[in-house]
Amino acid sequence: MGVTVLMMLADGGDPSQIEAALKAGASTGLKDVKGRTALDYLNAANCDNSLIPRDIFEPVLGGPCNRFHKANLSRARHFLTR
Repeated sequence: MGVTVLMMLADGGDPSQIEAALKAGASTGLKDVKGRTALDYLNAANCDNSLIPRDIFEPVLGGPCNRFHKANLSRARHFLTR
């Protein structure tokens, strides 16, 4: 489907899961067919605008950009931009 596990985890916004995937060898540099990285998935999901294709999950579209707790969002961004 062109989506990595890291992108799916980023869509969930849990920094612990993101960190575990990176320790297991996940790459932050991989891109989907539209050129988006896991960081793009995190940022979109934080605004309730999931980039996960509909046949995997039913996305929630639109909303304020505060879905994730600020500390978790900051940690997740940190892991995805190292």
